[in-house]
Amino acid sequence: MTFELNYNNMDNNTRHKKSAHLVCDSGPFIIGTQIEDLAENVYTLPEVVNEIKDENTRQRLQFISYELKYREPSEPQLARVMKKTIEDSNQSLIGFYVDKHEDNNETEDNSKDTVKEVSEEVGSDGEDNNSGDEEEGSDGEDEGWITPNNVKDIRRQMQGLKVDDEVEEEVSVGCLTGDYAMQNVLLQMGLKVIGIKDGLRIRSTKQFVLRCFACFKITTKSNNAFCNNCGNYRTLKRVALTVKEDGTKEIYINFKKPINIRGTRYSLPTPRGGKHTNNPVLVADQTQPQNRKTKFAVEEKRGHNCENILTDPEYVNRLNPFAINDVYSRSSRINANIRRTVNPNVTRRPTEDGTKEIYINFKKPINIRGTRYSLPTPRGGKHTNNPVLVADQTQPQNRKTKFAVEEKRGHNCENILTDPEYVNRLNPFAINDVYSRSSRINANIRRTVNPNVTRRPTGNRKKKSNKL
Repeated sequence: MTFELNYNNMDNNTRHKKSAHLVCDSGPFIIGTQIEDLAENVYTLPEVVNEIKDENTRQRLQFISYELKYREPSEPQLARVMKKTIEDSNQSLIGFYVDKHEDNNETEDNSKDTVKEVSEEVGSDGEDNNSGDEEEGSDGEDEGWITPNNVKDIRRQMQGLKVDDEVEEEVSVGCLTGDYAMQNVLLQMGLKVIGIKDGLRIRSTKQFVLRCFACFKITTKSNNAFCNNCGNYRTLKRVALTVKEDGTKEIYINFKKPINIRGTRYSLPTPRGGKHTNNPVLVADQTQPQNRKTKFAVEEKRGHNCENILTDPEYVNRLNPFAINDVYSRSSRINANIRRTVNPNVTRRPTEDGTKEIYINFKKPINIRGTRYSLPTPRGGKHTNNPVLVADQTQPQNRKTKFAVEEKRGHNCENILTDPEYVNRLNPFAINDVYSRSSRINANIRRTVNPNVTRRPTGNRKKKSNKL
């Protein structure tokens, strides 16, 4: 449970007037608060001074300009304070503070009556004085001007602080502490608390508690992830709780903040086992993975000692920031990234008992080409590409053409250099097409004979005349 000061509820009218008696904790001495400006008599406990271990603070206590008085609390008030849930070291200080509070007859009821009487007297005097001022200066020349009487109020208005017209209550006994738990207990008991930084009186403190938005229960244990009442996970939200001067509590809830509904919309995944699982947390006593180091890492750490740690080249390379190869990962130390040249599916050498083990890689996908769609119709020809279905299926020979064979025979060492067509094939700047097969058989030459004309009949067959 955390606490914060609510500065909005402090007296911003004037700085705290000097108290007759002020009980101090170790906090004001450590931060160096000017206590002599806040009170006439300063009290503390011997245990508080013994808690200070800082040399600078102890030297500062030896040269203080005021008298530091040591007192012990009475047993009745100490038993009264022990009912509150605070530390034992703070019980004595608060008990002594209660003693001083009762010695000065400063109960909460009397203080309120005193404030009313003082405010009424000051109000009546103020009315008489104001009437006299109006008679003396009816022109109202001072209205709107900065005077020594209102300079403090105008300065606070410029800083955005509220200016209270009521007369500040005079505190005869106050407690100067920076412990939020002690401030909370003192306010619940109706006692006066003063801030250690600015010397202002604290009217209320603000603390943070956890509120379950499923069952609406409040808990002060800030380290809980599960609600103690309903057992839900991550339903505890941090809300502000203010303890007022009369001891009443008020909770401030931000209903505009959306609630996280993760894990409530879809079904949860199946829990899995293993060393590094990431299963969703459902109960408070759920077993979590230990994430322990591997045996390889433990053995490697044992092997490195002061004698061989600097002579090991692999260990030295890991500390090199300019290393080119991977020297940090676990695979670099166990040679896991080296490609295996042995086929793992091959049957291995029989073991001692004569049995054989086969290792199959079931993760490797199987080629299903040709099993999904219907096969094409087989085609004939010299350069076919029919799918192979049987072992003795005839395959195309893909032999060279007769033209290529004769052309190769015609070129020999005698005429290969004198043949202009052959030389043109080796010319990279040839204009005409001399590389394709059609250029060698004159296929690109335009034919002048009409191919649709009927040819001359052969043998004894006569051609019919088209003449009339």
